[in-house]
Amino acid sequence: MRIKLLFHFLFIFLLLFIWNVGHSFAEDETFSIVNIKKDSDEKKIELYLNHEVHYFNLVNWPGSKGAKIIPHVADLTWDFSYLKRNKFVLKGKFKLGQKYSIVFPKGYKLDKKSYKKEINSFTFESPSLIDYWNHKTVIEKFGPQYLHLKIANTKIFITRK
Repeated sequence: MRIKLLFHFLFIFLLLFIWNVGHSFAEDETFSIVNIKKDSDEKKIELYLNHEVHYFNLVNWPGSKGAKIIPHVADLTWDFSYLKRNKFVLKGKFKLGQKYSIVFPKGYKLDKKSYKKEINSFTFESPSLIDYWNHKTVIEKFGPQYLHLKIANTKIFITRK
């Protein structure tokens, strides 16, 4: 009796599993990147999809025929979590000021869902910088007392006397 009950339980579990897989592989749907969060200090990107990737496809993500970053990024890794299957973390040697695009091949399908382009590019902006040029001192001892500064990625710089 217990064995029969166990087989019924396993059969129902198998049917539910197959039904769940069938729903996650629904046809005529699309997936997109809905958000890209940048962390320029750690040189990492968090990608958020509007679709939770099925466990079977996470193992091979992005795969040889999956998403690519253009231009090429050295030491690029794709990390993911089995708990948040719609979030991917990309780490690599991204260059400041360079525009990067996430490209999927034409006809690419993920869980039988086609890719629909919404957000696909990002840029790591160089941080603003205002610093002393040399040894953090005023160069001219008896002259006009100029302050030599090193300024980078600053649109407006206002001085007051």
